[in-house]
Amino acid sequence: MIPLFGICVLSPLFFLTTCSYDLKHTNITNYIGNVNGTNWKGYISGSLECETYDTDNDGIDDSSLIKSENQNYFANNLIIPDFVKIGKNVYPLKKINNSAFDSFYGNDVRGTLIINDTIISIGEYAFWNQQGIKEIIFGKSINEIRKAAFVQTKIKKIIFPSLLKKTSIDSFFGCDELEFISFNEDLEEIGTCSFQNCFSLMQPIKIPKSVKTIRWCAFLNTNLSGEIRVYESTIIEEYAFPSSVTIVRYGLIHI
Repeated sequence: MIPLFGICVLSPLFFLTTCSYDLKHTNITNYIGNVNGTNWKGYISGSLECETYDTDNDGIDDSSLIKSENQNYFANNLIIPDFVKIGKNVYPLKKINNSAFDSFYGNDVRGTLIINDTIISIGEYAFWNQQGIKEIIFGKSINEIRKAAFVQTKIKKIIFPSLLKKTSIDSFFGCDELEFISFNEDLEEIGTCSFQNCFSLMQPIKIPKSVKTIRWCAFLNTNLSGEIRVYESTIIEEYAFPSSVTIVRYGLIHI
């Protein structure tokens, strides 16, 4: 199967179409910017590798971004595309897979990361150690941010999307410039070490009533202090908060 841009190979094992195409053909919008003293037009070289199949089991084929490779440089902003085009077919992009943009593969993402509304899941280590990321704008459809997805990025604030149910283990571990978090009202779990070692986090946070569990070390080694209100039925595991925090329970009426 030969697409208009790139190369497709049909997998006999999984009946998946694995495709590779140049960045300029994937509806990613990048901007001219400065990287290490040189102006680049959004990227230097490389490709995105995707699978096309029914990602969310709705009976319609879509696509999942596996990885970006060959030292892609994204100056100023990286906008994750909402679709990929293979030949005459257009597939909505639903997932960012494990390690898709982590720094181990030589990717260098700078500035603002914008994730479009078609994306429902961000995989493990997806943007691991991308210290050039200063801001993330989440699409409204994201319901899953998996383990260590944004470890050691330099984001300063997080406004979580409304469909997210939990922050996974280590998801924002070591984001040492993070200053502000706004949780969505339907969040159910704040995962183990989700915000550990976020040393700049000192602004008061609001824990939604919907949160059922705050896991071990969730906010350890932050600079949170003072009173934080937590609904009375919420389970708080050991070392979830630094010792400078006083938990104030509210909600249930005892007779």
